[in-house]
Amino acid sequence: MDKDNAGREALIQWMRSTGISQNEMAKRTGIAQTTIGRWCNGSNLPSLEAAMRIEDFTFGNVRAASWVASR
Repeated sequence: MDKDNAGREALIQWMRSTGISQNEMAKRTGIAQTTIGRWCNGSNLPSLEAAMRIEDFTFGNVRAASWVASR
């Protein structure tokens, strides 16, 4: 699995395990739901700043490095 997929898969798994929807994550982080959806479907990658916000929001369960290490 490449690093881009690692971040995507980790985010999807975290959302499933916590029961947090894309919409709820959007409300809590201030990141557009459409953007989160693009990360989840693999059509886009988060910026470093966004990857850090994801890491903070998931309490370190979705590491920023899992998204950006391959860049």
